[in-house]
Parts: sequence; structure tokens; C-alpha cells
Amino acid sequence: SPYELNRTLTTVEEKELEKIGQVIRIENQEKLTQVGIDLSQFDPDQVGILLDAAGRFRLKNADLALLGGYPKASVTQLALATEILQMGLSHEKVEFFFGSQLSLEELRQVAYAFLHEELSREDAEQFEKDKGIQPDLTLRDWKNKLEKAETKV
Repeated sequence: SPYELNRTLTTVEEKELEKIGQVIRIENQEKLTQVGIDLSQFDPDQVGILLDAAGRFRLKNADLALLGGYPKASVTQLALATEILQMGLSHEKVEFFFGSQLSLEELRQVAYAFLHEELSREDAEQFEKDKGIQPDLTLRDWKNKLEKAETKV
């Protein structure tokens, strides 16, 4: 790898790597276009996330199409959605992240709970509503209250 080289790259080698990078970028852009994503609707940082989703993460076409349906999503939302799609989370649960107003840390906790099947989408939506009423509420405390209420029933 270039990081293991004990010398700097020559100008010719740098130009070759640049050409390879351009070819890969074009291939990934074509893949996104083929699934119906209009990259002109996204800002450059968002396009970078989408290109990573198509290339580095090798997401399925249906997953890419889902991401492409949210041109107003933040870079953070797109990046998080890309990671959790790669982990196999359902589209229904991934869509929660695009509409959520929770902080990134809270979204990570929800993603973890989703991945471990400890939380349904409906539960996540209820947690977000309850958090709006009680801003200092944590997911852990909310789940504990929920479990205690279920035990009493």
C-alpha cells in the first residue's frame, strides 16, 4: 500500500493513482445514477457520502435508492444511515433517522438498540416524543421505565 512505501511516489505513479481514482468515482456515480439518484440535488459533501455508500460500502441498489430519496438529509444522517444499512438494518428503521431530531449520540444509541432488536420503530418514535417533553430523558432510563410498566401489567 502507499502508506507502507519507504519512498515518495513518483509523479507518474501519482498520476496513475489519480486516474484510477477518477475511474472509480465515475463507476460509482454511474451506479448511483442507474438507481435513479440525481446527484445535482445533493451538495458536494452529501455526494461524497453517496459515493462511499456505492463504492467503499458496496450497498445494494435498494439501499442506495433509499439514501437517494433524502436530498435534504444532513451529511451526518446520510453517513449514519449508510453505516447501519451496511449492518443490515431494515429500511423502515433506517427511515427513522432521516426524520429524527435526536442528537447524534442519542441516534447512535437508538441504532444500537435497533441492531440488537431491543427497540421497535414505534418505540423509537415514542422515545423521541417523550424526550421532547422531558429533555433530560435518556434512552436507558426510558427503556427501564417501559420495562417496569410492562412487568406490572
